[in-house]
Amino acid sequence: LEIPREIRSTLDPLSTDHIYERLRAKALDGETQDVDDTVKYLLVLREEEPNLQMYSALILSQINPITGSALMVESILNEISDEGLSIDSGICEDALKALAVHNDHVLRDELLEYMKDKFIEVSPTGHHYIIAGLLRESQFELALETIDKLESSGIVDIRPWLLDMAIFMLLDVGEVDQAFHLLQLRLDKPEIAISHALWYQFLDAASAEDHYEATRWIWTRRVQTSYLNPPTGVCLAVLATASRHADPHLATDVFRVLGTRKTEFELEHYELLMEAYVSAGELEPALSVLSVMAAAGCEPVGETSRAIYEYLRTRKDGPDEAWRTLRKMKDQFRLIPIEAANVIIESCTALENLDQALTYYKQIPAVVSPLNKKLQGANDGKGSGSSTIRWRTYGSPNTRTFNILLREISRRGRKDLATFLASEMRALGIPPDALTYDRIIITCLK
Repeated sequence: LEIPREIRSTLDPLSTDHIYERLRAKALDGETQDVDDTVKYLLVLREEEPNLQMYSALILSQINPITGSALMVESILNEISDEGLSIDSGICEDALKALAVHNDHVLRDELLEYMKDKFIEVSPTGHHYIIAGLLRESQFELALETIDKLESSGIVDIRPWLLDMAIFMLLDVGEVDQAFHLLQLRLDKPEIAISHALWYQFLDAASAEDHYEATRWIWTRRVQTSYLNPPTGVCLAVLATASRHADPHLATDVFRVLGTRKTEFELEHYELLMEAYVSAGELEPALSVLSVMAAAGCEPVGETSRAIYEYLRTRKDGPDEAWRTLRKMKDQFRLIPIEAANVIIESCTALENLDQALTYYKQIPAVVSPLNKKLQGANDGKGSGSSTIRWRTYGSPNTRTFNILLREISRRGRKDLATFLASEMRALGIPPDALTYDRIIITCLK
């Protein structure tokens, strides 16, 4: 047997007992080549007989994920038997540890059967290796059943490292519910803190999988307490989860966190917040989002307020409640964008209440906030054809306002009202679009 020179120079000065201690340490580090060479050295130069210490180290060194293998573990176990040695509990545990890295459920089952026949009990550490092997084989259900059985019976205190491993692996395959169950168990073992990496991955996976309970639980206990500062992408996923599950408080807190990092909110972010409020039946905060948007320079459009529209169109008294809310907000000196009025007027037409829609239209100047916008094309009265700059000091409808009204008017064939609105648009300097002309023409044809 050829023994490398560097191994000889390292081991020659050491006593045999010291060499065995070093052999065990190298095996624990998974240094398979060093262990192989050391065993050769002991056999040849120290004239040691093959023994369980050697075989234990050879098996344990197979924990190396690259140079180790389950096939080698099986070969060494067979060699032990061929040498007439009895496989003891230490050898069994070393083999279980190696098989936790290199999956071979057949060999593991044979080993467990051998232990049972020889009345060798699986140690608490051995149970951990068995569960780790099941996890690596993606036998998650069996692994979780084993964990619950051992914990509930008090046989084994499952260590934090194994629970963390199981949680990570479950999250990787989208099993958030099972991972959340293990998280509760993990929290009962505070001797080793849960890593930031695990918290981040859990929040990311829970929000991505729309697992509301886990998302809210982690956000409340880790983000609101400033323990975690999740990236913007995760925050937006949490916002979407809050919206889908009608949790405006969670959605609002996501906005708080994003606001502290100067995030530029886009229309879809506000829409999610509105949906959360509306789904929870909180109309006033939902309308307030439109106000916040306008104040932030993000002018709401028709698509933005769809959640509010769907809410109001199914409630007979919804438009009236919403309009009273706008008046209240106006009295509080809140900025009221025209879209807040438009969506209420649109819900009136959906409820076929044209008179109420027209009433709200006429009240727009008193409720809607003025826009700081030039009125173009106003002649200065001097015949020069030039335009003066005037600023609107009152709330004004926009093209969408008239198109909403004209849709219901055209359906009823009310030519008088169509003519009235056309003159209103001209007087207010509001440009019509193709839809406006289309609806006026349809009305006149009727």
